[in-house]
Amino acid sequence: MCFFIKFGSANLKINMNQKYFFYLILISIFSFSNELKSEIEFKNSKKKKESIFDVMTQSNILEVTLIFNVQELIDDRKTDKKHPGRLTFKDKTGIFQNWKIDVEPRGVFRRYNCPEMPPIKLNFKKSDLKKKGLSKFDDFKIVTHCMEEYEDAKAVVLKEYLAYKYYNLITKNSFRVQLLKINYVDVNSGIIRHHFGFIIEDFAHLRDRVGAKKCTNPIGITNENIDRDAYKKMALFQYMIGNTDWSLRQVRNIKVMLLDEKYVVIPYDFDFAGLVLAPYARVNADYDLSSLRERVYLGFEEDLEYMESVKKRFKKKKGKFRRRTKHLVFLHKAHKNSVLVYLKSFYKNINDIQLPFKD
Repeated sequence: MCFFIKFGSANLKINMNQKYFFYLILISIFSFSNELKSEIEFKNSKKKKESIFDVMTQSNILEVTLIFNVQELIDDRKTDKKHPGRLTFKDKTGIFQNWKIDVEPRGVFRRYNCPEMPPIKLNFKKSDLKKKGLSKFDDFKIVTHCMEEYEDAKAVVLKEYLAYKYYNLITKNSFRVQLLKINYVDVNSGIIRHHFGFIIEDFAHLRDRVGAKKCTNPIGITNENIDRDAYKKMALFQYMIGNTDWSLRQVRNIKVMLLDEKYVVIPYDFDFAGLVLAPYARVNADYDLSSLRERVYLGFEEDLEYMESVKKRFKKKKGKFRRRTKHLVFLHKAHKNSVLVYLKSFYKNINDIQLPFKD
């Protein structure tokens, strides 16, 4: 018995054995197709949702407008009072974004010592994020201009922003940042202030991005349960930028997460670093230093014997650090040169790392 099957204008003659073989081929094709479709649907279901931070992320500076009671927040800097407001901007696709938010002061030193504007936190509403199909991460730190002198304030913001971008080049276990041109609009007076700032990725978002778990007891960190390779990178980075305003023991200016059953330390707040050289920064009296530009290594001393691979990584990034600095068009040439000279001194003495002074 034979069958004829038509494909386009051609007739194919097949016998009974060929018929069964043909059916098997068709079944295999449909099965594979269904399996492939199921796999794609599964992968899409597991794909991480975009966050509001992702929406704000651009390769260039992002201009945003913050509308709230600016003067009241400045006056209430000693409280954690939330001030209702709005955040507007155009995203990278050109779509106008308009969000209800709460604005509150944050931080410790800068909250009380910034005469112009304390650092702030933006709180989005989870329900609004959900309506837009965005992930749940809803609170973000903004590093503000702090000081009244515009050029000094701008330089400090931009150099601290550079420090975050440098660490992004070292490891993905770092806070992402987006540079902002902020228009602060006071709802009562109508006064508009224009300043530079940057937004920092939510820590919960960072953990989710790298697949880490929340650390419930960061006080119990030892050199036994910490990710030593990650810690060496972090400690050498802090040394490179000349930052002594952090502590593993006190869990100061660091965040801790669990990744592959090891503690990973992520640094933040670099305004007291020698690379940033903020006018209001103070020399750390604990380490017998005479200036902010002096460096001291605060990692585990025994790690210095096993730093070659980490030093090699930093040496490979030297050109990228320089290019990142030179391409930051908003930073004045004199400040760029100051940063580059300071980086050069690090690489010149990378094999002679200074430890804290001991009596």
